[in-house]
Amino acid sequence: MKRSLLFLLFFLSTTLPGCGISGEGYTMHLDAYTEHLAHGKSYVVLPGVMDAKAGDPKFMAAAEGLTQALAGKGYVKAPDMDHADLALYLGYHVVEEARAPFDTFHKGSAWANPGRMFSPEYSRDVVLEAVDLARLRANDPKNMVWKIHALSKGPSSDMVKTMPYIAAALVKYMDTSGEAYVEVDDSLNVKPFKPEHRHQKP
Repeated sequence: MKRSLLFLLFFLSTTLPGCGISGEGYTMHLDAYTEHLAHGKSYVVLPGVMDAKAGDPKFMAAAEGLTQALAGKGYVKAPDMDHADLALYLGYHVVEEARAPFDTFHKGSAWANPGRMFSPEYSRDVVLEAVDLARLRANDPKNMVWKIHALSKGPSSDMVKTMPYIAAALVKYMDTSGEAYVEVDDSLNVKPFKPEHRHQKP
């Protein structure tokens, strides 16, 4: 009986989204669009729609995670909008979506604490949109340069913790068009995958 229960818990932990035991990292679905417009690379990060709010410490920390990722692509943070080529509108929304079993083969798992058998799973919806400020000031309706949307699921609701992973994927695929499923490991390496070949969904 105990062997059967162990097998069932192992099966659930490796097949439900966000519950694999193959190590840390995040999987996500990306949907990107670009207008292929010439643009500069100085920017400011501003709150977009959803939960992001200017002055919120969590938003500021998430924006800093994005800034660090952008530096590797040659983008430079401007002191204010007057000195920026682009306004990057960062919006995100985090919701509790399901409940999934803890990995029972990790130290401190449900076997050590039966009351922690289940933990929340969260869906993180992130949108990053680049607007050309010169075109915006000139009332040019074609001022959006590119836009990218990321959807990721996992056990953490903390955007400060997850933003470096999400930002790595956003920066790799921004200013492109198309969709992709990617995995980001703890070294922030971004690798595409085909979801039908994996147990774990983004």
